[in-house]
Amino acid sequence: MAFKCVMVSSSNHVLARYYQNMKVWHEDEAFWKMTAPFMFDEKRWNMTSEQVTRFIRLLRMKRGMKVLDLCCGPGRISLELARRGYDVVGIDHMEHALHYARKRARAEKLSCTFVRGDMRSFRQLDTFDIVFNIFTSFGYFKDQRQNTKVLKNMYHSLKPGGKVLMEIMSRERLKQIFSSKNWEEKD
Repeated sequence: MAFKCVMVSSSNHVLARYYQNMKVWHEDEAFWKMTAPFMFDEKRWNMTSEQVTRFIRLLRMKRGMKVLDLCCGPGRISLELARRGYDVVGIDHMEHALHYARKRARAEKLSCTFVRGDMRSFRQLDTFDIVFNIFTSFGYFKDQRQNTKVLKNMYHSLKPGGKVLMEIMSRERLKQIFSSKNWEEKD
């Protein structure tokens, strides 16, 4: 990945223009492409089946239920749910992740849909039995009104009696595991 280098002059407008054009980390496709091999390594994919089994038990899910996987990334949860007979729609705003999910679904002949969209605007009224938001994919936005909008979209996308499952790592847990430097080599 190439890094941008900015020369700062005595004129602040140069720096201001750079920061104005800089993407927020969670909207930066290059960031997600670069971190995907670490975030979605073989170990994480291998734990998916067991994780989904726990979700199904917890939510008392029945085959055929309509499921929204909000911020589905490369489809780890969506694909496993589709293998088990659920009607899954995965939403993400990163095209490279969706491309991977679609490719894998085609290879396995799975019936699931992957759509490029933003969780702040995606809403399908009274459509889903279950909404998943997994892997700490909530709370990205500094403006809490945006986070509230995401919650409202989830709520309005649920059928009456529908359920939401969110997996969020608490600040306390993050403080426990945080490392200012963590070096790992991957192929």
